Amino acid sequence: MATQGVVTITRGSQSYIKLVAGKDGKIGGMNLGRRLKVIGRMPTLREAYNLAIECGFGTPQTLVVMNRHRMVYDDHAISRVPRLYRATFWCPTFNPRWKYGIADYVKVIEL
Repeated sequence: MATQGVVTITRGSQSYIKLVAGKDGKIGGMNLGRRLKVIGRMPTLREAYNLAIECGFGTPQTLVVMNRHRMVYDDHAISRVPRLYRATFWCPTFNPRWKYGIADYVKVIEL
């Protein structure tokens, strides 16, 4: 299903990791949210990326996982990540794939 999704992991209302999917964002996002709560700790970017793919949240062609310093994505599938990703990182519900910031599925998880 071609739904966009945003899952943001926060601590104390600050964004720590943001996962943005351009495909399979709803069902995969629900699965990912449950799995992150079970883990109960802040994952690394690579762990979050791998878990998202495993849960069906996005695809290597559409998934970007980021924190305030780095981004993890398949650079063979995504040639360039738009500046809007970095500029809107601090807003946990903003979908940077679209200038209006909305997504079909948005989940904020406090860890």
